[in-house]
Amino acid sequence: MTAIYALCVLAGPVLLWIGTQTHAAEERGGFIMEWVLLFVIGLPLTIACALPFLLPAKPWVWVYNLIIICLGLTSCCFLPATIPLLIHWIKPETKAWFNRA
Repeated sequence: MTAIYALCVLAGPVLLWIGTQTHAAEERGGFIMEWVLLFVIGLPLTIACALPFLLPAKPWVWVYNLIIICLGLTSCCFLPATIPLLIHWIKPETKAWFNRA
């Protein structure tokens, strides 16, 4: 999910540049809005999804990671990855790793 959201952040300026080069001035507002939405939504989600790689194994991190997994469940694209991850995440061994059990 981190990579997908990072690609959204990186794709925003590319789409803005392509839109301003190929479309008339009155149509450029839509491309600016796309860029703003991709950046405003993509950047915080990129950071939120990258944080679990840097955080220590603490009980609150287990909950944070569960929230990130559930966020991934909202997209059909991520379902093949998030369903097995969720099943693994609620196992007692994983909870014990994070001192939750």
